[in-house]
Amino acid sequence: MFNLLKKLIKKESKKINEDAIKNRHSPEENPKDFVNEKSNTHDGSNVTTIESETEIFNKGSICASQDEKVICEKPSDLNSGNVKKPIMEIKLEDEIRECFRKDYIEDETFLELFPIEIRPLIHKGILSCYESSLSARANENCQENTSRIFSWLYSLYADLWLHEYGYAEKLALKQHQLCYFDEYGDYCMDEWHKELSTFINKRKLNFERYIREKIPLKYQQYAKDTDNDFHIFPEKDDDLFTIEDHMTDGITLSSVFGYYTERLNNQNSEIDLDLINDPYEYEKAISNKFSALDWDSYPTSGSGDQGADVIAKKGDYVLVIQCKLYSSSIGNKAVQEVAAAKGYYNGNIAVVISNNEYTKSAKQLADSLSVILLHHHQIDSFDSMLFNEDD
Repeated sequence: MFNLLKKLIKKESKKINEDAIKNRHSPEENPKDFVNEKSNTHDGSNVTTIESETEIFNKGSICASQDEKVICEKPSDLNSGNVKKPIMEIKLEDEIRECFRKDYIEDETFLELFPIEIRPLIHKGILSCYESSLSARANENCQENTSRIFSWLYSLYADLWLHEYGYAEKLALKQHQLCYFDEYGDYCMDEWHKELSTFINKRKLNFERYIREKIPLKYQQYAKDTDNDFHIFPEKDDDLFTIEDHMTDGITLSSVFGYYTERLNNQNSEIDLDLINDPYEYEKAISNKFSALDWDSYPTSGSGDQGADVIAKKGDYVLVIQCKLYSSSIGNKAVQEVAAAKGYYNGNIAVVISNNEYTKSAKQLADSLSVILLHHHQIDSFDSMLFNEDD
């Protein structure tokens, strides 16, 4: 979010400076934008003050030609964004804001496109956008006035795209599966970022087309008229704000995506392991199960895990765990892999945990390699056994 704001501010500042340079050299080229007034300085001499209706300088820069001088009072305003606007531009922005209020707050047709449980989140976001735009209007903040509306329109239709195509819940589940706390206690999101990047690159053309078709034409025209079109239609060669940036922010800041993410995060750690049918989710659920029993537990990163899916530490014990979500009996391979992984991770107990039975051969090999074989229903009793023995 902070990267997005910095990019937007940088782009707006660049545009303001370019306009300022242009007007400094040739104010007479567009005389309707300027009002010349005679004023007296403190020593009584006459000075011609040039003020633009757009007041790009807001009396804040030196702009002198051979025949004219400009009084400079507030040089910091150009960078602060607090520059006044011409009356016609203000009226246009007020018109945009009023249209937005009628179309998305007063009229609930758009909200009805979403499931009833998600509508309050969408409605809250729309109100927040409208109120922040009103606040910027009162403060005459030109960078924040209607740009918030166009940014939010983009987000609203990103929400709708995620919902209509059924992507939001699946992406939230992927994020839940691929993000984890590592052995240092840091939250790792690398695999999730790779997954999101792959998802975006495969669908960005579809997404662009959807946005252009769904955002009402009057708002597309408003965006062009107020130089806000980059908020909803980024240029492919724009170094500041790429299509990929647009989509990433549109998805990760989406209310729909946020709803499913929050729902997954709020699920009880005692999730029914019998109902899980995804191996990644199974590994994470096993780790959460041990965490609920006061183990310091985390899933490994997947590929390159050397045969371990979960590492759990408690007291003097370091468990190296392989999780097997199988539809058939588990054989020797799992036992061999976790026995090797125990040495790699400096563990003192190797464990295989599964939803199914073990073959006779696997049980014999486990006995010889001192590997514990558990069904996931036995995790609680295994924990009790370890620490009751210590007592």
